[in-house]
Amino acid sequence: MPKEMILEYLALNKEEDNLRLRLVMQTAPLLKGIKYSCILVVKHADWKLVRRELAHTDIVCEILHRSRSKHVIFLYRRDSINAHLQQDAVRNFLLQFGYMGESLEDLLPLLKQRVGCFYENNESFPHEIGIFLGYPIADIEGFIANEGRNYLLCGYWKVYSDLSRAKEVFRKFDDAKDKATRELLAGKTLCEIAG
Repeated sequence: MPKEMILEYLALNKEEDNLRLRLVMQTAPLLKGIKYSCILVVKHADWKLVRRELAHTDIVCEILHRSRSKHVIFLYRRDSINAHLQQDAVRNFLLQFGYMGESLEDLLPLLKQRVGCFYENNESFPHEIGIFLGYPIADIEGFIANEGRNYLLCGYWKVYSDLSRAKEVFRKFDDAKDKATRELLAGKTLCEIAG
């Protein structure tokens, strides 16, 4: 996607349209069905627009944390993430961090609590959030063990194993971002893009 096109769009459109562009660029793999979840941080005032834009899609908007100035939003497709969370390896991984249950609804309260403790009390970041975002378990474990250093590649997440697989996934995410952005610039709504 040429930067000139994006800059022209930003210059010619109002703030609400610019938020739509940011939303598309940050959530494109989810919108295009390649990814089943993502995190979005928006200003408090922008939360209503995000919710309204995604209201007629199958994407659920859940606030993980709310402060005076911003919302940390977890966006997901319920059926897809629940299928992921019911895998034995995923459940066993989450058990190590105290997550009990098999569905997102069972696990979300603890995730919200841990995210809140990070923002409110400066406690350590809940790196297990990567499992909710679809990151490979080996990469989450590698990140924790290496304290974010010594990675093979840094892209949509820090990669510690299966470099070729990660590169392929990153390429698909980039393609989704390019496609979704082009669709928005051509006049499609977020509902149409997420179709």
